[in-house]
Formats: sequence, C-alpha cells, structure tokens
Amino acid sequence: MSDCARPVLHAAVWDDDAAERAQLERALQKWSEENEQALVIRSCAQMEELEEILLTPFYLDAVFLDIMTPEASRAGLTLAKRLRSRGFTGGIVFVSSSPRFGLEGYEADALAYLLKPVQPARLDACMKRICRQRLADGPTITLGSGRNTVRFRTDEIVAFRSALNYVHVATTSGEFRVRGTLSGLMPILPPSFVRCRRTDVVNLAFVRAVQGSSILLTNGTAVPLTSSYAADFQRRFLEHCF
Repeated sequence: MSDCARPVLHAAVWDDDAAERAQLERALQKWSEENEQALVIRSCAQMEELEEILLTPFYLDAVFLDIMTPEASRAGLTLAKRLRSRGFTGGIVFVSSSPRFGLEGYEADALAYLLKPVQPARLDACMKRICRQRLADGPTITLGSGRNTVRFRTDEIVAFRSALNYVHVATTSGEFRVRGTLSGLMPILPPSFVRCRRTDVVNLAFVRAVQGSSILLTNGTAVPLTSSYAADFQRRFLEHCF
C-alpha cells in the first residue's frame, strides 16, 4: 500500500500529443491500482483546458506538463510559470523527450522532470513525493461527485449553509457551491464543526462571539443560533475555548 494512503489524489495531464498523453494516464492509473491509492486524472489537450480547471475551486495535487509543443519549444515552462504566478501550490512535473530543459524546469519550482517514455520507478518516486506534500498540506474533505468533485482544507472552512440539494461553503479564500446535504456532510467533519440551525454549520475556530441568538464569525458575518441547537452549541463552544 502507498505510504500516502489518502482518500483521493487529483492530477491533470497536459500534452498536445494524444498518444503520449494516454500513455502517461495509463501509467498513472497503473500506479494508482498497484498502490491502492485513489487517483482522479484530468486530461488536457489544450493549454486553455488546464487553465480553466485551475480557475475553479477544484484543487489539484499535481500537474504533468509536456515541455515542447509544435507551436513552442518551451510552452510547458511558460505555462508552469503562469500557474505559479496565479498562486498554484501543487506539484509541477515536467515530462519531456529531451533532458535539455531540465535546469530551466526548476525555475518554476518543479517537483520532478521525467523523460519519455516515463519509467515506472521514476514515476513511483514522483508520486510518493506528491503524496508526502499532500499529507503536509493538512486535513481535507472532498465534496461533490464525479467531475464536480471539490476538495477543501478543513482548517480553511468557515461555515456551511444548505439550500435545496446544494451546500454553500464559506472559506477563508471565498465562497463555493457543491452538490450535497448537511446530513451527509456532518459524519465526515471534524469535531470543530457544529450545527447551529437546520441549514447552518459553523467551524468553532472561526467563531468570534455568541450574542444571544446570533453567532458572530471572524469574517464579519452573523449566523442565527436557533433554540433547538443552542444548548449543544454553547456546550461545545465552551469546550473548544477552554
């Protein structure tokens, strides 16, 4: 079993050559099966596809980038630097048929530089580094389903609010919406998340004060505290504080 053993890893593969892209995806899937490590792979033929994925709240653990394309000899390097400038903190892995861009690759803080065809041992070492980086990122939860799966760090989630078949997630970096229910969410949340009314759950780490029937959060919002949840919430808030 992998020394990572996380619920799921997320990676994107960008290569304009369909055959080589498919070959790398098969190698990654084989690694996933051999290490019993769930892995979701996003396949990208165009640069715009990868950039679109990274503009969503979907968090990628790693991107595998071909360095050379018919249009530009350093397209992958250019894209990697652009991703870093936009705040992407996941692993960047360059994949190339030539070693001549190796030193330049690390200007984008690359995790690894793999030569085609990718050797299983090199890929294994690379994936295990990605796993260790993921573990160092802290606890996360995965919400949604299929291609709409989104992963959040639990220590960055401020609160949840349900509406119909969706859950609105307020985080320190913005608000997002995913399909799901609070009832399905509660069993997988850490103890710091407490329900304050039927449609709301807050993270006690972001509670500034409780004033009567209102909970004031550190982001400046106020969440109602209804009578049916008040006693349990106040007890757990006190335990959290002391």
